[in-house]
Amino acid sequence: MMDRRQFMDTAGSAAACFAMLPVIPAHTSGKLPPPSAIARLSSMRELASPISTGEYQQRMERARQLLSEGHMQALMLCGGNSLAYFCGLRWTFSERLLSLLLPAKGTPLLICPQMQFARVRELLPPGLLAGFEVRAWEEDEDPYRLTAAALADRSIRTGTIGVEETVPYGLVEALSGAAPGLSLVSGQRS
Repeated sequence: MMDRRQFMDTAGSAAACFAMLPVIPAHTSGKLPPPSAIARLSSMRELASPISTGEYQQRMERARQLLSEGHMQALMLCGGNSLAYFCGLRWTFSERLLSLLLPAKGTPLLICPQMQFARVRELLPPGLLAGFEVRAWEEDEDPYRLTAAALADRSIRTGTIGVEETVPYGLVEALSGAAPGLSLVSGQRS
C-alpha cells in the first residue's frame, strides 16, 4: 500500500510531467496550426467534377470483363464503398436487403425494398437507373428468394457469384439458402 510520502512524490512527478506539455491557448479549441507545407496548399475544389454516368458504366464494364476472366456469373454488392464506386449510390448496410447484382453479361439488377425505392432513385446519378432492372420487394416477401428468382430469370441457376468483401455473412448465408445451386465466393477472386 502506498503511504502519504510515496503518494506526494508520485503526484509531484506527475505534475512535473504535465508542466512540460505545451500550453495550447483556450481559443484554439485544442487544434494546432497545420504544418507550413500543408498551410501553403490551395483548394483545388473548382477542378473537381462529378463522376459521369458514362464513367460508372465503364467501371461496370471493366468489372464484367474481370468476372468473365474469373469464371463468375455475377458480382453482388450490398452497400458501402463498392456500391458507391460502381453506381454512385451511397447506402449503408441495414436489415433490409438492398443489392446490386452485376452480371458478367446483361443488365445490372437492383434488388431494393419497395419502401426505400424512391430514396434510392433520388440518390442514384441521373440516367443511371434507366440502365438497371429493378426488383422491389415488400415487407412480407423474402428478398433472397426474389434475388434467386431474378438470377434464375437470367439463366443463372448454377455457377459462381462473387460477393463483395464487406457484405455481411448473414446476407451471404441467406442467399446461399435461397439459391443452393450457386457457389458464393469472394469477389476479390476476379
